[in-house]
Amino acid sequence: MLALAACTEKADGKLWSDDHRVDSEDYRKMTEESQTAFGRGDYDRVYELVLPYAEAGIAEAQFGIAFFVGSGYGPVNADLSVEERQAKAMVWLRRAVAQAYPKATDHLAVIYTDIEKNDTLAACWRTAANDLDQVQRCTDLEKELLPAPP
Repeated sequence: MLALAACTEKADGKLWSDDHRVDSEDYRKMTEESQTAFGRGDYDRVYELVLPYAEAGIAEAQFGIAFFVGSGYGPVNADLSVEERQAKAMVWLRRAVAQAYPKATDHLAVIYTDIEKNDTLAACWRTAANDLDQVQRCTDLEKELLPAPP
């Protein structure tokens, strides 16, 4: 489920995401513990473990939280409607997309294909993995093609 592996590991053993620094050993331990917790159905613990990394700007963790929230897992979903849950998940997904995280850009492409039925935006996002310039082009295209929120 939450396939949280290492982000970009540097020679000093630290992981980087934007200007945020994470000890890679701590991240690996969190990944293992969150996968174990998920396996036993302890969704509150998974959320508790992954959220600090997502808040610190780690794209992989942000994508994990987006998936987690959007799928209805964990304590944050107890009192949320499906629409509220999806909106909250989209905030986390967009944070990961802004860093051109491949799973996030691919997921956004799937949303545009299957839910929004917008092939133009789906095609754009399919090509945005690991390409910040393309992320900007797709973001601009969304602004051009989609109505402004009320």
